[in-house]
Amino acid sequence: METARTQGSLDLMPSGYLVTDNERSILYANRYALNHLNHDDLGGTPLFDIFTLASCILFESYIAPLLLKEGACDEIQLTLKTANGKKCSVVTNIRRDEEDENRVHWTFINASQRDKLFQELIDARNLLEEKARFLEARTVTDDVTGLPNRLSVTQYLSDRMNDPALSQSQFVIIFIDLDGFKTINDTHGHPVGDQFLKAVGQRLTRSLRTTDLVARYGGDEYVVLLQQTADEATTNTLMIQRIVNQLNTPFQINGKTLSISASAGATRYPQRNAVEPEQLIRQADQAMYEAKLAGKNQFRWFNQEWETTQRTHQKLTTQVRLGIENDEFVLHYQPKINLTTGAVIGVEALIRWQHPERGLLMPANFLPNIENKRIEQELGDWVIATALKQANSWYQSGLQLPVSVNVSGFQLMDPHFLERLTVLFNRFSDLPRAQFELELLETSAINDSMNIANVIAACRRMGLRVSLDDFGTGYSTLSHLRDLSVDTLKIDRTFVQDMLTNPNNIAIINGIIGFAKAFNCQAIAEGIESAEQQAALLQLGCQSGQGYHISRPMPGEAIEPWVASRKSGIVSHSSND
Repeated sequence: METARTQGSLDLMPSGYLVTDNERSILYANRYALNHLNHDDLGGTPLFDIFTLASCILFESYIAPLLLKEGACDEIQLTLKTANGKKCSVVTNIRRDEEDENRVHWTFINASQRDKLFQELIDARNLLEEKARFLEARTVTDDVTGLPNRLSVTQYLSDRMNDPALSQSQFVIIFIDLDGFKTINDTHGHPVGDQFLKAVGQRLTRSLRTTDLVARYGGDEYVVLLQQTADEATTNTLMIQRIVNQLNTPFQINGKTLSISASAGATRYPQRNAVEPEQLIRQADQAMYEAKLAGKNQFRWFNQEWETTQRTHQKLTTQVRLGIENDEFVLHYQPKINLTTGAVIGVEALIRWQHPERGLLMPANFLPNIENKRIEQELGDWVIATALKQANSWYQSGLQLPVSVNVSGFQLMDPHFLERLTVLFNRFSDLPRAQFELELLETSAINDSMNIANVIAACRRMGLRVSLDDFGTGYSTLSHLRDLSVDTLKIDRTFVQDMLTNPNNIAIINGIIGFAKAFNCQAIAEGIESAEQQAALLQLGCQSGQGYHISRPMPGEAIEPWVASRKSGIVSHSSND
């Protein structure tokens, strides 16, 4: 017999459970079976007392032989009798006990309940399939426009490019970006914006052939795939321009007339080199960006040289970051002197890259490739920190030698620049801040003069000196000089180089010196390469200068001996670079 604990568990079953012996007597019935058959107890009851005649015959002729042969009988339908004589159809599963051959286990469920459960399973399966189809549609279809989405167009390109039968077929990818769509959203609200995006998709679809593809790539961006044959290659430019022109035509949205323009970029497939689908779209995106820069409302073809240049820049950017981590950068220092007395008045820190494969690289070999990128700020911070450490070392040894470093406008406009600068100076609290100078290119200063002026003013309040480098090349106005309020104007080397043969350069240098005096600044000349140039500058009233005639840039450890040699009258105009 079943234990009390087992019976408790069996009574919780949502189906009938019986145990019989080989004499066909019921040994145990769980609560479901008793309730279903309307009995209080079935212990000792002959099995056939709860079977109809038809079920008894079925048991004798089919179930009993099957149990003897296989030990089990599944999903057999029987009719049972309740205590009050009613009949109920059940679906039964029967098993012989593997450990006790005198026991047979029966489980049953009402046939109508089984059919209901089966139908519920079918309904659940259908619902899951419907949800799967919905999710699949959501995965490949844009909710707003109903067009294929980013994932869909990328997968379509991948399938097409990987299909041997289609991999060499020609097509054009167009990347379209709406000019000023944000204004529509901000002015009329997102519901109108969504309707506008849908209308754009519809207009694009109507303007193309059924063999072409239009997808919404995201935001206000669309991707178009134009099928192309060899004789259509020359017509693509006209077709793309027509698409751009059609988007210029005003849209009617909820009674409102809305106008917009579009910029587009295009690239062709196949190409000389293997490309991935994402790369094709990126090429068209780059060309679109060029159209934006050119004034918007137009399109541009992708130029392979752009991508090559971009890859070169990216590779160099990675190398520069590794160079910082591996301590490959060094600073050389070029002395500045009083042109009358020869006294050393400071040094300019100039960065060099001790490249492990290419040797010592000048700034022109790497700085242009990282302009206006995060790595430029990182390298600029390294320059300031390294120059400060060197200036402090000289100061602690008794050599009070002002040090200047070059900073870019991009570096100055970083919102955390002043905070980082303060942290660096706090590390060298003994160093007078007037011993440090920031040199800013004139062209950087005038591109955003008001914001730059605020940063310069903050630096000067910190006690730092600020100079305007390469002065005369950036078309500064008097108002710029007034707003920037710098300590020094550096006369660009291009004016100094030809000053002995070009009267115009003399006039420019004379004018810069006049500016310096008018704004109470110091003037210092760069690129002095001969005694004659030095004498001419003195005659014009320029008292300070630097250049190869005075000294080439040299490592920091060579500065103290060089300064000492000038004091003793032994002057070298060159050094080991």
